[in-house]
Amino acid sequence: MEQAPSDKYPIRTGLNVRDSQGTIVMHNPVSRTWTPDKVTYVAENEVLAFGSNLQGRHGKGAALDAELYHGAITNKGEGFMGEAYAIPTKKEPYVVMDVDDLKPGFANFIKWAKATPEKTIMLPAIGTNNAGFTPKQIVTAFGSDLVQPNITIPKSFWLELSYADKAKYMSLHKDDMGPGRGSALTMAIAKQK
Repeated sequence: MEQAPSDKYPIRTGLNVRDSQGTIVMHNPVSRTWTPDKVTYVAENEVLAFGSNLQGRHGKGAALDAELYHGAITNKGEGFMGEAYAIPTKKEPYVVMDVDDLKPGFANFIKWAKATPEKTIMLPAIGTNNAGFTPKQIVTAFGSDLVQPNITIPKSFWLELSYADKAKYMSLHKDDMGPGRGSALTMAIAKQK
């Protein structure tokens, strides 16, 4: 049985949280510094990137969510569709790619991201659940091109970046963290080099 909304359990509508009377009680609770583990909402001009298989069978995880809620198309295993972008991490639903085979799909994604700077792209930890790669393997396959002004990444990917790329990422996304916090963290990281 579904619980009725109350002040104790506010309702999330878009980027706002509203109480039972519809009053905004928290604005913009979603961090745009890091991509959350599970993306449940995609705002206008935002895109959910997700790990896919080349056959475009979106049956599990973020791929299934992308198909059900964000316009991903069955039998399309790579590219932009609806509010989603498929990045191949598997050859078939149960056949994982070699790490080197990830690079062309990653390059296509980065090329698209650079060509669409008006979009904010949320890249979750693709390839680390169903495909079984480590965050380090994914980040290494992306290379330093992963750090773009319009791509948010999960903290697990950020931890695997080089110090220079960590600093670059934080400087690009400092406005998402509040006044001054990005630049202080960027300087602390740069000192560690």
